[in-house]
Amino acid sequence: MALPVINIGDDFGNEITLTRGGTAVPIGASTILKVAIVDQDKQYRMSDEVTIASADAGNDWPNGIVRVNIPKESQVSGVTDSDTVKNIKSGSALVEVSVDDPGQSGGNEDNSWHFPVTIAGAVISS
Repeated sequence: MALPVINIGDDFGNEITLTRGGTAVPIGASTILKVAIVDQDKQYRMSDEVTIASADAGNDWPNGIVRVNIPKESQVSGVTDSDTVKNIKSGSALVEVSVDDPGQSGGNEDNSWHFPVTIAGAVISS
């Protein structure tokens, strides 16, 4: 299966299922999910965090299904790189899904899931 592609400067949308041990993890309606593009080492973000609500189109939280939407405006470009935020660049990356309630959602130790993606295109300067 090919990795999802994030084209720099385009909105990104993709459906994912949060699982533990191969079983879908139900997500409570009051849970707040935040998604971001991070580097493969999970050291810095290449996008702003975007909040996903249970009522957003494409979500089926009782079955662990999340529609990840990262608008082009949330991609980081034209900034001075820091230790925690860097400009988006082509190559391999991860989409990080952070859950605000580990007891309710059954998240990882750090309460997040990571899904591999490919970033394509050139950085658009601001």
